[in-house]
Amino acid sequence: MQDGQNLFNAETSNIGEEWGIDEAITKISKDKKIPEAIVVGIWNTSKRYQEYMPQKPFNKLDRSIGAELLKVYGGVPISDNYLKFIVEELKPFVDSVYRTKPGRQETFIMGSSMGGLISMYAVCEYPQIFRGHQVAYFNPRLMP
Repeated sequence: MQDGQNLFNAETSNIGEEWGIDEAITKISKDKKIPEAIVVGIWNTSKRYQEYMPQKPFNKLDRSIGAELLKVYGGVPISDNYLKFIVEELKPFVDSVYRTKPGRQETFIMGSSMGGLISMYAVCEYPQIFRGHQVAYFNPRLMP
């Protein structure tokens, strides 16, 4: 799950509130709505926009639009390398250390906002790895 610093702890969150993903996953798995799950929170870096902007679509943009986005995002997208890291390093590490079901049927990727965008791109680029994606907005005040 993208923006890992926001998921579990208000003190590390860049918005001052945690998303409550651990409580949400625990509740819905306890209610048998989903199987038990491991959530891997990937902290974003200072290059968040460059890492989360889908690279191949960006490369097909009209030059003037691309130039404007470069100003906003601080440089060219590096999302293909970001996804390569997840698929070739992070996921194999997690699967080797924890009791996971590593197959595609049990592997999802999630995020909110730009994190949702890169999650959707991940499913498009690596359909053999990710069964699906989820764009999420977590409001901890709505948790029971």
